[in-house]
Amino acid sequence: MLRNKISIFAASADNEEVSLQIDQDFCTRPISLKVPLFEIDPLESLALLKMAQNQQINHAYKTQDSLEQEPTIFLPFYGEVFKSINFDYYIPLDSLIQYFTDLPSWVKVTRKDGQYHFQLIGKQAELKLFDPLVMVDWVPVDDANAILSIKPWNVKKIDILNEPYIHGDILYGGIINILSKNNDFGGLRFPQSAMFLNIAFYDQNILEDPWNNPFGEASQNTLLWKTFYGKETAPNNIINLKAPQAKGNYNLLFQYLDNQQNKKFFFKEIRVN
Repeated sequence: MLRNKISIFAASADNEEVSLQIDQDFCTRPISLKVPLFEIDPLESLALLKMAQNQQINHAYKTQDSLEQEPTIFLPFYGEVFKSINFDYYIPLDSLIQYFTDLPSWVKVTRKDGQYHFQLIGKQAELKLFDPLVMVDWVPVDDANAILSIKPWNVKKIDILNEPYIHGDILYGGIINILSKNNDFGGLRFPQSAMFLNIAFYDQNILEDPWNNPFGEASQNTLLWKTFYGKETAPNNIINLKAPQAKGNYNLLFQYLDNQQNKKFFFKEIRVN
């Protein structure tokens, strides 16, 4: 299959004439497709009945194995999305803008003075007053023209949050997150002065031995990094830090040198509600 060109081959085992009918995804005119007759013999019917009975018995009496691990559900920092456009579920389109305009994406694309703009559609008035936060592979990009130049065959899916998002003192009119298939920004070209960091978060091995973690002593996902030299200490031994926006449990890692210059550390777990 070539890009923008699809070849379809059909054959009949009974040497009968083959007719091809296509249901166009974006056509509003109803079309009636013939459904082939489905028949099973008595032995197949009995086998299907036993399979259904076994499935019901298994569902009713099976107990959860304590050794089975529950699947890890990844939620982005903005929580559950309102709409997710998975490109594998649709026929290929020529440009990225078509996925916003031809599909029910709740994203309005406008153009003024040669520059494209995104606006999310929703009930809140803030969506009309503030621009959305648009990201490509989790990196904010404020050039709509450059974003729409991404080739659609490089994109895996688009996550859309059509409600205001507050980050500090900044209010965004929703979130649009474009995820590429190869985690390469979909071929988007950034300025030569741009610099990206590959952030690796703590795992259990690092927590058990923080001094010998593969990232060195500078942990990339720390919320606060503060150093005290000599006899200098925090006032009243209290350290204040700004809590993260995401709710959950966090580990505070304290590293220090004792009087004999031995490396020491301890953890303090906190919860953000």
